[in-house]
Amino acid sequence: MMGSIIALNNARLQETPFPSTEYNKLPHIRTMSSAATEHSKEHAILLGIIAAHGLRGTFSLHLIHKHYDIPEGRFMVYENVQSTGHQDFVLCSPRLPEKYPNTRGLYFKAIAEGRMAAYEFTTEPGVDLSAHEDFVAKFSSAVIKLGVQDIFALTAMSICPENTVLTEFEMADALSTVLVPDASWLPAQDMAASTPTDWIATQDYEKYAEGPVSGTIQLKSLEARSKLGHYNIGCTETRSGNHYKLTKRTQLGTGDGLETLPTPGYYNIGCTETRSGNHYKLERSQFGTGDGPEDPILEINGKVLQRGSEPHVIVSHALSLVDTI
Repeated sequence: MMGSIIALNNARLQETPFPSTEYNKLPHIRTMSSAATEHSKEHAILLGIIAAHGLRGTFSLHLIHKHYDIPEGRFMVYENVQSTGHQDFVLCSPRLPEKYPNTRGLYFKAIAEGRMAAYEFTTEPGVDLSAHEDFVAKFSSAVIKLGVQDIFALTAMSICPENTVLTEFEMADALSTVLVPDASWLPAQDMAASTPTDWIATQDYEKYAEGPVSGTIQLKSLEARSKLGHYNIGCTETRSGNHYKLTKRTQLGTGDGLETLPTPGYYNIGCTETRSGNHYKLERSQFGTGDGPEDPILEINGKVLQRGSEPHVIVSHALSLVDTI
């Protein structure tokens, strides 16, 4: 827990639910893989502003993106899920505001007059950020002046441990994603590339705070992150160009074989691309005996998650928590 306060108490950080019509206008993750590299100077300046204010532990820089459109009237919420039966994970799903009144802003998009609007939220407590209104005003104004208001956002009180890369897979039939700290059970041979989506403002960026930035700026590699603490989140793609996919696969109890119902999905906070250009594919098979389905069989790109294993328990738990949409 980060504190006992839900709202961040900063007049320049707008924390009312972001309209789904506006959320659905955000760029899809597939179109954003090179955005930070193509705007590396702006990236450095914005990290420099955070570093110059000494706020590395409070704010970070986020890549604006979505995984899919969400239904009208819902907003995206991240929840930490803890259990004695498996490692902790984070569930991100579209929720109804009336059922989730105790949320606070997580990722903020720059808007007019030095303000920022949260477009994704969390149930994790935050802290009182009222002392940082001048910083938010400067950061928001810089984002708009640099013309990157559709590329970079501000993360307030990240839910990601600084020395952990979270890997995210999408359960598209529920419009939800699951973020896990240990992705060793994913088919490693299918991984192709990782796109960082959240950056920590290490002190070496302070020199860029006032801009302009001359020369070529190289983004720090994802591999260096665990040693140097540069990234909170990395979005990993598969070699097919997509993210890890989740698919429901049902075997009928009459012996008619398997019926495959594709539901595309993503691993995004380690958003990994497979050799085929797609993202990792999770298949859920329900084997029937004529008396109804048994426990689901789950697969990621053909790799079965064994019943009783921690990955199977995590995915099953996540599926049980999402809303029916």
